[in-house]
Amino acid sequence: MATKKTAEEKIAAKNEKLGNSTMGGKFMVPKNPHFLEDEEFMMNQMRVRIYFITDILGTWSNNKQLVSDFISNSYGKKKVVRTETSMDVEQELTFVPENSDGVPTEELKAMTVFPRNPITGEPVMMGYQMKGFFKAAAKACRNRSDSKSSAMTAYLSRIDQDINIIDKYAEIEWGPDNRFHSLQRPLRAETAQGPRVALANSEQIMAGAHFDITVSFPNDKYLDLLVEWLNYGYYVGLLQWRNAGYGRFMYQILDENGTPVAGNLSPKKLEMLQKEWEANYQFALENEKNEQAEYVGNSDISSTRSRVK
Repeated sequence: MATKKTAEEKIAAKNEKLGNSTMGGKFMVPKNPHFLEDEEFMMNQMRVRIYFITDILGTWSNNKQLVSDFISNSYGKKKVVRTETSMDVEQELTFVPENSDGVPTEELKAMTVFPRNPITGEPVMMGYQMKGFFKAAAKACRNRSDSKSSAMTAYLSRIDQDINIIDKYAEIEWGPDNRFHSLQRPLRAETAQGPRVALANSEQIMAGAHFDITVSFPNDKYLDLLVEWLNYGYYVGLLQWRNAGYGRFMYQILDENGTPVAGNLSPKKLEMLQKEWEANYQFALENEKNEQAEYVGNSDISSTRSRVK
């Protein structure tokens, strides 16, 4: 009759089994086993605040079915690499806005919009959009022989592997004009059948909006690269219609307390820009007020003429 093994004997038998596995290796633990503190395993991090100095345009489709089909196709057929900040299809669909005040449903479906925070409903910048900007900036900066990026080989894979945006998304804080606008413009393309023109309609957020992100990187040599790429955002920015100057930005690097300590946007320069943004907002409000008064006046005249007839 077999005797019942004690807990210690069971553990010893398990360790022996692991040590004599078919792989032939021993069951190992670190020489100084302990649970790591954050600074022992985490990469270097940099907190950045992005201020848009020109208007920005939304890029997301507002048709949930279209978004769902696109994401499924990208992750399924194209084998898109997913990172620790990736989301599944259902999660990403929660960022598609349900509706927009004053915009008909059918018209809204034809717009490109900003993803929304599923909880607050505020517009957000997705982390992967910022990573995509770094790739575009690195490609552009590599064309200059005096740039840090020119010495960077296999830059796309190195950004994929070494540069990470900690935030899945960052909420966009409004500037003085805290309203969504819309922008319509023609899109021209040269095709095999000849030139083609289509109309694009996008949600628009005015200059002065900002958001914060945290970027992680393995060592100090990436710090100069990140600064070079962020500086490039002053000339070519984020999201849609960048060639027309939309989405340009300046930035501040924050310390652990959230205080700006570096970047190309000094507190003095920011104060000047904020006054400019506020003045532009007040000017826009005055124009809208005058247009509304003119519209009401013309309506009253038309009504009077109808009664006279």
